[in-house]
Amino acid sequence: MKPIGLFLILNLVSLPAFSAEWELDVDSDGIRVWTRSKEGSRYKEAKGEVIVPGPPQNAFSVIVSAETCREWVYRCTNSYVISRPRPQDGVVYMRTNSFWPISDRDAVFLAETSHDEKNNIFRAYMFQKNDVLPAVDGVVRITAMNGSWEVLPNSSADSKVVFWSHVEPGGLLPSALVNLAISNLHKNSLASLRKYLEKKSQ
Repeated sequence: MKPIGLFLILNLVSLPAFSAEWELDVDSDGIRVWTRSKEGSRYKEAKGEVIVPGPPQNAFSVIVSAETCREWVYRCTNSYVISRPRPQDGVVYMRTNSFWPISDRDAVFLAETSHDEKNNIFRAYMFQKNDVLPAVDGVVRITAMNGSWEVLPNSSADSKVVFWSHVEPGGLLPSALVNLAISNLHKNSLASLRKYLEKKSQ
C-alpha cells in the first residue's frame, strides 16, 4: 500500500458541529450522500457512505493513492505526490476537468493517514497546502479544502467507506450551481470507487 493523500474529498467522528441539519440528498443503489449549509461559506459541505468489496486496507490503498485518482474520482485528470513529510503521509497535487465554459480546478493538499490496528479502521485527513506549488496558468486553484476518509470492516467480505468534505472552489462559480451538483458529484465518485474495487476483487 502507498499511503498518500487524495481529494475532495472525507471521518465523521471529527466533524465540526454546526446548527444546520444534514439533508439526505442521495439514497440510491447502496450509496448515500448528505449535504448541509456550512457556517461562513456559500458552499455546502457533504458526507457520504458506500459498501465496497474486500477488506478495509484494499479500499483505503485505492483512496489514498494518487495513481488511481483517474480511475474513480469524478473528472480527475491528473494527480501526483509532491513530497512525503512522513512515509505514511503525502502532499498531493490534483486536477479536475470542468465542463465548458467553467475552468478546470486544481488543489494541493496534505493527506495524513492513520490505522487503528485494534479495530482495523483506516483514516485519512486532508488539509489545504496551496503555498507548496505555484498556480497553473488557465486553471483555478481551489481556495480551501478540508475532508476525511474512513474505511472500516462491514463484514468478513466487505468494508464501509465514509467521507466528509468541504471545498471552496475559487473563481466565480455560482454557489447555487455548485450546491445543486455536489451530491451527484460525490455519488458518481463513490459509485466509480465501488466499481473499480469490484473489478480488482475478481
